[in-house]
Amino acid sequence: MVKVWDHTISISMASRRTRYRDSVTIDAGLFKLPVWLFAEVFYRHRRRHRQCRRRLLAGRSFRF
Repeated sequence: MVKVWDHTISISMASRRTRYRDSVTIDAGLFKLPVWLFAEVFYRHRRRHRQCRRRLLAGRSFRF
């Protein structure tokens, strides 16, 4: 159903801050819209989850 699902993560520094960016390329033919909607919801959820974990680790000086 999905021919291409390429997920790329980019990390860069911008004025003493770290910029994190997800990029997803999807080729699903006629199913592109529902697959894109799923990917949008999935990666938004993952982004929030990762951000909460990073803040928790930063508060602990990155000790697990």
